[in-house]
Amino acid sequence: MFGTDKRVLVVDDSLMTRNQIREILEKDGHRVVEAANGADALSFLRDEAFDVGIIDINMPVMSGMELIRELRQLPEHSEMHIFVLSTEGGAALVREGRALGVHAWLPKPVNEVTLRGGVRLAPVRVRKQAHG
Repeated sequence: MFGTDKRVLVVDDSLMTRNQIREILEKDGHRVVEAANGADALSFLRDEAFDVGIIDINMPVMSGMELIRELRQLPEHSEMHIFVLSTEGGAALVREGRALGVHAWLPKPVNEVTLRGGVRLAPVRVRKQAHG
């Protein structure tokens, strides 16, 4: 099922970026949870199922790519729709992301139309509670 009412996890160390994304997506009816780094995001991922992850690459504590590797090991998140949010897009990094199942790269600064369209087209997953 496509459309609104998605559960979206936004992971970025920039409060301004997280706020911008949250405001855009909440206008479309999505539920947004924010994390400032990959380690905090993993805590949320262990307790709750998400349809979409929007994940920055360069963060303290745990990078975005480390987070994606970890969440792909969790059965309830192995198919989660992931967008990488970054100023970087080198070929090697993109290849690594694709191998981990990243669906798309969203350049910073965030483009509202691209963000809204990407999240709108992501499927709503079957609701299963994450293991705690």
